[in-house]
Amino acid sequence: MAGGRDPLIDGKVPHRRVAAGRYDWTRCRSALGEPIHPVARLDLNTYFGAVKNFLVLSFSLFCFPLALFSQRVVESDLDRISEQLLDSIFHSRVSDAGMYVRRDDCLYGVEEELTLSCFSVGYELNWISDLNGDSIGDLLLAIEDTGLGAGGNNYGYDYEVITLDAQKRIKDKYQLFGGGKFSYAGLSIDSIANGRIYAMYQQNPNAYYEEEDFERDSVALEFFIENGKLHEVHYAACPLSEMNKRIFRNDLDYPVDRLQQLDQSYNEEQVETLFLADSAYYEANLSGCENIELNFNHSFPYNAALKTNKNLIKSTWVEHLNFLISSTRYSSMLSEVIEQLSKRKHQTFVPDEYGGFGESFVLKNNWTCSLYLSGNEEQYSYVTVRFSKKVTEDLPFWEELKRKF
Repeated sequence: MAGGRDPLIDGKVPHRRVAAGRYDWTRCRSALGEPIHPVARLDLNTYFGAVKNFLVLSFSLFCFPLALFSQRVVESDLDRISEQLLDSIFHSRVSDAGMYVRRDDCLYGVEEELTLSCFSVGYELNWISDLNGDSIGDLLLAIEDTGLGAGGNNYGYDYEVITLDAQKRIKDKYQLFGGGKFSYAGLSIDSIANGRIYAMYQQNPNAYYEEEDFERDSVALEFFIENGKLHEVHYAACPLSEMNKRIFRNDLDYPVDRLQQLDQSYNEEQVETLFLADSAYYEANLSGCENIELNFNHSFPYNAALKTNKNLIKSTWVEHLNFLISSTRYSSMLSEVIEQLSKRKHQTFVPDEYGGFGESFVLKNNWTCSLYLSGNEEQYSYVTVRFSKKVTEDLPFWEELKRKF
């Protein structure tokens, strides 16, 4: 507070500082020859100023717990936010081309009246902590999807990390993969404290049913929010942690949404969507730890000729590759794909069992690329471009995950 104003007295009364033990009080003596106690030298202004400071400080100490209590997240807040999250889940799905309808907490197909998914949101009262350093309580919710959009006895679950503002409204949300009936592993929360989420990721026996005497392995994980993004501490060991993951260029005339999230291995994944003028869009994602995966997806109105006209298939690939060359940071790799594709005769293209067409390419610097084009009359035609760079050998999911530890 040196040289400033006392905030407890709204800046109008100077803050009085006490010397740090340098003054020799034995030099001041009373008429009796005894040292004068400092209190004996206080004038009335000093006395009343001290009383005022004491009263203001007492009032502040009384009000502070009340303000703190008003920002404390309680069970009713968890119920309210859980309902908001559930509503947003259904809103995003029901608004999808009018194909689904909500009844209670379940999602039904409009045409066949089948129950596709039923959602529930749960929480623990101790899943609360200041996760983003703003001195406001944040929380974690668990979301279970019974059916995973396909009905039956399948299920999956995720977690939603939610930060709140001073009015306990949702500020930001971060999705954390939980697991599913046949996922390689499942995430369970151990505790949330000191701005960190501590969890255990354990192998799922359903994914290893072919192995006899399977013993479940597990790893301890730790999540935190920094610079507005959710991280897992072990990702720092990945070479890609320092990589610039931006995919689409910044100087485009099209709007681009950019999102960083964690994949099922809790590596950081860049997800971007480029919106075209006709409501169509390109989706792209980049992820990995040592090996890199870069994917592009684009849907467009169904064209039956793409089932048989191989020359049109080739020109469609070239058209989309050229667009990506002009709009992404990966123009050299995309140009290399076009160069190799132009040398291939379209007559050699062979459809797969689903009626789609695919071609693969080996590129420079250990990159590979695969193109795929398919579609049907009920839905759209779509084209995908997948790049992969293998720095290390291919490993099963769990072995690759544990290389970070």
